[in-house]
Amino acid sequence: MIGGKGQKKLSLFLKTCDIEKVLTVDHELVKSYNADGYSSIVSQVIETLSPNLVIAGHTYQTRDFMPRVSAKLRIPFIPDIVSVIDNKYIKQVFNAKLNAEISSSMNQLYLVFNLLLSVKKI
Repeated sequence: MIGGKGQKKLSLFLKTCDIEKVLTVDHELVKSYNADGYSSIVSQVIETLSPNLVIAGHTYQTRDFMPRVSAKLRIPFIPDIVSVIDNKYIKQVFNAKLNAEISSSMNQLYLVFNLLLSVKKI
């Protein structure tokens, strides 16, 4: 998903990449960054599309609005994921000295944002 005004060039570029679907949100709520606007739009997109996994880039804006989306939709939020292997989320802890493995017995949507993400067999 690309949010913001005037993102047509980026959307066209991403369609040339190996990406199955590009969703562009061109709305007044996301014409400039506002945590309330972004969290509202992202929440609506998640509720409408019901994805299995939501991955967002690791930015200050994401750190600002994704926890709001998580709370609003009551979806677990796992920040700073570096890898996903067989539905286990790998996250660095202790100043990146150790890796922690996070998993759940529940089959549900997770919100994650990544530093560098590799996804295998998910």
